[in-house]
Amino acid sequence: MTATTSPDLFALLSTTEFHSDINGRTRQGTRHEALTDPATGQPWGTVSHNVDLVDEAVAVARATYASGEWRSVSNLQRADVLDAIGRGIDARVDEIAALETLANGKPFPATKAEVAVSARWWQYYAALLRTTREERLSISATKEATLRYEPVGVVTLITPFNGAFSLGTWKLAPALASGNAVIIKPPLNSPGSSILLKQIVTEAGVPNGAVTIVQGGTGVGQRLVEHKSVDMVSFTGSTAAAAQVGMSVSSHLGHFVAEAGGKSAHIIFDDAPLDDAVTAVVQGGFSATGQTCVAGLGCSCNTVWRTNSPLRCWSACPGCASVPPRRPGYISARSPRSSSSSASSR
Repeated sequence: MTATTSPDLFALLSTTEFHSDINGRTRQGTRHEALTDPATGQPWGTVSHNVDLVDEAVAVARATYASGEWRSVSNLQRADVLDAIGRGIDARVDEIAALETLANGKPFPATKAEVAVSARWWQYYAALLRTTREERLSISATKEATLRYEPVGVVTLITPFNGAFSLGTWKLAPALASGNAVIIKPPLNSPGSSILLKQIVTEAGVPNGAVTIVQGGTGVGQRLVEHKSVDMVSFTGSTAAAAQVGMSVSSHLGHFVAEAGGKSAHIIFDDAPLDDAVTAVVQGGFSATGQTCVAGLGCSCNTVWRTNSPLRCWSACPGCASVPPRRPGYISARSPRSSSSSASSR
């Protein structure tokens, strides 16, 4: 058994069955899917989903926002809650990291480091809330403007398979800091860490209706981004999917933010030390099983590099399968633990 699926990882989990969470209530979907460890191909949990839960989730978020239960809380009080969320994440780093590792195949130390850093984001936005003030700006001798930061309303966050928790934190922390009501749609094959995040934010003092988790795949995501009661969508995924989501959101004049694409080539200059360049290429391409938007999966280089370095790269990656160069000056490699779908998700 590999380190990815060691009994110690499973011992860290409180559950392997995941459902939607709407207004603090667990809502089972009508469809059930097995969760598979990409490192071994073995099933390790289940997730239920149902596209018909979207309307209920949006209605709860809209009602919570309209009530002012969260957005009317003062900046200083919200800051205290965000700090508590950071502490809650620190207390459950291992469990969250285990869920991420089983879902996306990254090594446990890598996901543990990601989760630990995620806790710091909550502290950052807590500090921002304590220091941000309404500003008056002089426009002319007779005019002035007021700069005030206000929530958007109901915000949908669509997170990627290769970083459901870390990318979810990047989106959720500023959305909650601003006083929005949030709906998170995690990846269908990585549902667990978002449920744990929901538990942590609730325990810290965020009202149930202010954070909703809706499990599902493309159908659920499409219903969310087309919903006229959703004011903003934040999406991380492929460039093609981002373009489609953007068109759907803009059809009802919603706000749209996307992080799309990624994976650029390394640029190796003529005077680069070959040993150092080999190390950079290997680390850039294979760290976190290549599942990162900054992974360098190719090289733009000169003839000397093309002649002398490919075999050195492969020898530095024992157990990794190589792919022949697709064009002059381009070197590509894949790790057996890296899923093509997950690698393209960022």
